[in-house]
Amino acid sequence: MKLIKIFTAVFLLFLSINMYAQTASAEQPAANDANAESASSKNPFDEPFWQNTDFFCGVGPAVYISTGAQTDSAVSPVIYPVYFGFLWPKDYYFSIQPSLRFFTGYFYIKDGHVYPAEIENRTALAYSFFFNIPVSFKMNILNVSDLSLSAGLGFLFRFAGLAPDVNDSDYGDTGTAGGDLGEINKWFWGGGRFIYLTLGADWLFQITDDIQVGPEFSLFIPLGPLFTKFSLNGMIISLGIKFVF
Repeated sequence: MKLIKIFTAVFLLFLSINMYAQTASAEQPAANDANAESASSKNPFDEPFWQNTDFFCGVGPAVYISTGAQTDSAVSPVIYPVYFGFLWPKDYYFSIQPSLRFFTGYFYIKDGHVYPAEIENRTALAYSFFFNIPVSFKMNILNVSDLSLSAGLGFLFRFAGLAPDVNDSDYGDTGTAGGDLGEINKWFWGGGRFIYLTLGADWLFQITDDIQVGPEFSLFIPLGPLFTKFSLNGMIISLGIKFVF
């Protein structure tokens, strides 16, 4: 798949940058070499969990891809997730970074398919929780920033209620808006639509001894539509700011 090839190319580019950075800093004092050797030989399980954990949060716009015809669906809407999570173990090349994102959006159903909705065509307001479990590989760049690439699995939990000013007895595709709401909630959980492949990259700069800030790119690919219809309907593309503390 083209997206996977692009992500692999970016990974190789970042790896080349990291190798260059290591070469450029090869003349550091011996004390630094000793510290690096000590850090690389540490066992994360030898330290208390909370002492070896960093927390992070972030915010930024994202595009929710809709492949429906524009007459049936809102043009791929922009959503505004906020998220938080933790990184364990810190100061290692590899870590796990579980996170939880939250966002909302309007939806409606037509001919058995659920689409993002413009506000004037809305039936349901969905509260969405995206639980991401990636493994991250971190590369230090000249001791002033860290580049990280990640991949993992994500799970999109969506719970819909009737949108404001929409009544249960209003006209709907199934007969009433209340009937549509039930079908929308069933659709969210059908066909593996809630399971995602997650890819990400961030470039964090050291602001203080304990705080890093930088841009983050995320790509969430729904596995159900991808394998059943080779469709990217429901894919989420995000670019935001990440804070680690």
